[in-house]
Amino acid sequence: MERHAVTLHPPTRISGTADETSLYQAMPGESLHFNWHNTRIHYRKMGEGPALLLVHTPDVGASCLEWRRNMEALSQTHTLYVPDLPGFGLSD
Repeated sequence: MERHAVTLHPPTRISGTADETSLYQAMPGESLHFNWHNTRIHYRKMGEGPALLLVHTPDVGASCLEWRRNMEALSQTHTLYVPDLPGFGLSD
């Protein structure tokens, strides 16, 4: 199995909703939604290769934005699924 070096950055927390909209627009990947238990779940999808699920911390102000600096590097070798957990980010 071929290995690839990836530089990861520590997650960043975003507070407030005014900045979130512009950050989501600038974030790499495709913005998608699905319904789970009558709840609309937002997630980003990017890349090709084996699936890799990136989950943010369950903390105040947390969202998939925590992974925005790492997505491009990881998507070179994986298909990324980066959800906003229920009650966080753009999820209901």
